[in-house]
Amino acid sequence: MTRALILCDLGFGDGTKGATTDFLARSQGFRSIMRYTGGPQARHFVTTPQGVVHGFAQCCSGMFVPGTSSILSSSMLVDLIALQGEIQTLEKIIGQPIWERVVLDSSSTLVTPFHAVMGQLMELRRGEKRHGSCGMGVGQSVFERKAGQELTIQKLFEGDGRRLLVDWQKQMEELIACTKKDFPHLGEACDASTAFFHQYLDASYLLGIYGDILQKAPCRITDTAAYVRELVRDGHDLLLEGAQGALLDREQGFFPFVTKTCTTCHEAQRFLNGLDVRVKKMGVLRAYMHRHGAGPFVTEDAQFASKMHDRNNAPNPWQGPMRFGHPDLLLWRYGLALNGGVDTLAISCLDELTGTDSIRLCTSYQYSGKEAPEVLNRFFTWDTCCSTTRITKIRVVSDLTPDDHAKRTSILVQCRPLEWMKMSGWHQDIRSARQLEDLPTEARQFLDVLEGPKGLHTPISIVSVGPTWEGRMLC
Repeated sequence: MTRALILCDLGFGDGTKGATTDFLARSQGFRSIMRYTGGPQARHFVTTPQGVVHGFAQCCSGMFVPGTSSILSSSMLVDLIALQGEIQTLEKIIGQPIWERVVLDSSSTLVTPFHAVMGQLMELRRGEKRHGSCGMGVGQSVFERKAGQELTIQKLFEGDGRRLLVDWQKQMEELIACTKKDFPHLGEACDASTAFFHQYLDASYLLGIYGDILQKAPCRITDTAAYVRELVRDGHDLLLEGAQGALLDREQGFFPFVTKTCTTCHEAQRFLNGLDVRVKKMGVLRAYMHRHGAGPFVTEDAQFASKMHDRNNAPNPWQGPMRFGHPDLLLWRYGLALNGGVDTLAISCLDELTGTDSIRLCTSYQYSGKEAPEVLNRFFTWDTCCSTTRITKIRVVSDLTPDDHAKRTSILVQCRPLEWMKMSGWHQDIRSARQLEDLPTEARQFLDVLEGPKGLHTPISIVSVGPTWEGRMLC
């Protein structure tokens, strides 16, 4: 039976989905790969053994493997200009044509420079209450889609694109004028934002650019749901690559520090409904907690962060620096629950824990706020002991209201780690390990706890001890 493997990040994103996709394409023979959610802001980095690094923003992360294809589903938000730039970069790296290996959906929502500028200005206007936007216009495009006013490839072909682009140019110009008037201290930021996209901020010119890309690109433009059905009928296995992380989900993440799209595996399952495939879900996690952007982060630790290094997620004006913390079983279990559980786990960056005398896994929070018990009951499993409010589980609540979101996020901001599961660390270099037996006893014990009943109660199938596919091992 045809295989369908869904990759889903159980954290705040940046869990090495790209490197995992590259490894699975090489080791398990997947050639048809679909990006089932996200947009151009979700870069998935792949490092080759030769030291080549590429952040796959819209193309699927298996494209370094010959014969693979990138299927961008109807749920993807697509920036055609950025996609063209990414493909040109890949063609220089690989030395082969890429466009013909790309499948676009005619109904995918397009992200335009107008959306990017408006999104950046709205984030700047929030001041200290920033949401942690990537500043690339994805959120604005989602708002248009919800209102039924999105721009799609099909609308460009039908001639309806000009009206939308003209409207958005006018909205952008009005927002710039309003921002400069009401927030004079943001004048330079407005100019910087528009200067970055300056050549594309004209509706007629932008329409011509889009037409030129679509006319010259030898990609397939179709209904990707129907295309997937054809692949399954012909016996092709599918690898479905998610974007960002479950803890940033628009419905179940910690608002307002969320993305505007679905980040769980449910979007992928929608494409597979009714197909004769054997579906498995793989949850992707680093061996520690991390997030790139604002929002609650209970186990964040500056001393721990000083030992961590992430060359691919550099500080930027929108998300700030990468943040690091100790493993958090409450958040990881919540990420698992949001995906309805997974079949296996891929644990990455185990080598980055090398050099630690001990490893601490957070098993409960201490809440220092004053919310009423009935409020805590709605969101958490908790108890009290010696006047200490102890939270041991984050509940999945299906009908969260805006007030619920605000209260839940506020509660987490007022939490700190209370109880830990402590384990011995290790100091020997493990980057050359190619099987579990090569790892020190302490590293294997850490993995045993993660997959056991005291951890995530889910078997681990992949462990990485380095950035390339060579540093990943099947368990």
